[in-house]
Amino acid sequence: MKSISVLITAGMLALSACAVDSRPVASVQRTKAINKEAMTTFANDFKDATAVSWESEKEFSFAYFILGNEQLVAAYNKDGEHISTSRSIEFSELPLAVSLNLKKRFPNAMRIGSVSEVVFDNYANYYFTIATKKNVFRIKSTADGDMIISERQKILKQQ
Repeated sequence: MKSISVLITAGMLALSACAVDSRPVASVQRTKAINKEAMTTFANDFKDATAVSWESEKEFSFAYFILGNEQLVAAYNKDGEHISTSRSIEFSELPLAVSLNLKKRFPNAMRIGSVSEVVFDNYANYYFTIATKKNVFRIKSTADGDMIISERQKILKQQ
């Protein structure tokens, strides 16, 4: 059970780094506190990566990089094991099952921002935010369209 929570934590950290951090990937490389095993694993997993930069937070190391034309973030645990990889995608790139279920459950919702796709153990999860007239929802969805509302905030009416 602990390993599942570690995976989820790492995925969410990578997600927040990918979704919120809009700085260029080609930033200054910070390798002081980076786990050397993580760097070795990364070099083997992503041989063609360019513009690599590293950050470390608590028990995880994150590699920000470009592969092909995509900006990605890979998360590694303290043992240097690859935990997850994430990227930002547009709502139009969501799997069909997710799009259909989203339209069914929230027919009048407005999409906010982009979608973060987080892959761990070869399974993709999608994290995104939508708004209705009354609420803002942070949603996690599997590729087959199963959705969980992870956060809900009421929209306050202005007088």
